Amino acid sequence: MNIQKSDSYFIISFQYRANLVDAVKLLPGKRWDGVNRVWLVPLEHESSVQSFATRYGFKLSNKT
Repeated sequence: MNIQKSDSYFIISFQYRANLVDAVKLLPGKRWDGVNRVWLVPLEHESSVQSFATRYGFKLSNKT
């Protein structure tokens, strides 16, 4: 369960769990990237992503 910060988005990745999918769907501006199988959330919603990360035990890191 990881969240990476890229130049434009937070990239959220995790093994499928229905409760996490339901939770990430509540994040503002989110979209599903079906090719890479990750959720993308614009950087402008950082506080919402940080709250999500804390609540669900995600690690937040910069993309390398």
